[in-house]
Amino acid sequence: MDIEQKLNNITERLSEIERKIDLITSQTSNMETHIHFVNSVYSSLRSPLNFLASYVNPENTSLPDLDESERKETKHILNGSCDAHRILCEAPNGKMDDA
Repeated sequence: MDIEQKLNNITERLSEIERKIDLITSQTSNMETHIHFVNSVYSSLRSPLNFLASYVNPENTSLPDLDESERKETKHILNGSCDAHRILCEAPNGKMDDA
């Protein structure tokens, strides 16, 4: 291979890496939006669900709050510091699915 072919190969691989990063960023944004939605629904419904649970079973404890460790874990996932991005990038055929 001559230098020009190697440079073209590197450029193609760089373009593919950039495409994967863009896809991961998009998916992370969607995941973050979904997590915020679920947290807001849970916060809204926690009190009514506690009321129903205590009515049905007076010995039942209340539903848990989202504690700081769960929030940190969510940030950990959203920042890509978990293995999710590695799994996405290491698809069996070497390409990420857009689905």
